[in-house]
Amino acid sequence: MIIFLFFFYIFLDFSRQQCYIEAMKILITLLKPFSFAPAILMMCVIYSFSAQTGEVSGALSYKVSYQIVETKNEILATGKSPDQLSQALKQALNQ
Repeated sequence: MIIFLFFFYIFLDFSRQQCYIEAMKILITLLKPFSFAPAILMMCVIYSFSAQTGEVSGALSYKVSYQIVETKNEILATGKSPDQLSQALKQALNQ
């Protein structure tokens, strides 16, 4: 009786594994067409940035860089004032 239950359990476990494998195959088949979505998204981002003028692009770069430097200042607690951060950032961007 114990042997029968052991083999029955193994059969059920094998069935669950087969169902899992089949479910994964179906999921992969359904998601394959969306594999190009990240590439298309990045192409759109690059295209939108390339349409900007130099002044707009520079202003956006400055804003992003300032946020990065300000966050670093807060995390590392360097205690620099916003004017010092702005001056250091301008020097770094001009190089």
